[in-house]
Amino acid sequence: MADLQIVITLKPKQAFDDYLGEAEIVCNLVRSLRFVCGFVRRGLFMEFPTEIVGDKGYIHITSDLDTEVAGEALRSAFNQIYDQGKRTIVLDLSGAQIINSYGIGKVLSCYQKLKAERGVLMVKPLDGFVKETFELLMLDKLLPVEK
Repeated sequence: MADLQIVITLKPKQAFDDYLGEAEIVCNLVRSLRFVCGFVRRGLFMEFPTEIVGDKGYIHITSDLDTEVAGEALRSAFNQIYDQGKRTIVLDLSGAQIINSYGIGKVLSCYQKLKAERGVLMVKPLDGFVKETFELLMLDKLLPVEK
């Protein structure tokens, strides 16, 4: 693993308060890096595979959508396809057994972003708890199923 070295150059006429401000920025940076490295080290970093087929983008959900990490992975995968100009995106939720309010919120955020651009968020055929949740919340009426 590579070492991280941070160097602050002190200038003779710089005010002491400026040094404190720079030190605070460095401390915040180190805290942020520790946070991210902790996620990666503990296996809390996740990505969902994406693919483009014709005019559609696909996001393959490979785990439950019930944590912040999974939600951020969905957001990242969605943005990756969206930024390529695709406005029809299909969620393949076959790898998810559980979806909670956090996951539903991320799905709805994707829906709203596409709807604003006259796009469509679709789902592959659902089953199990995920299907029951979508039906209970009437999301099956909102998101068309790709055949």
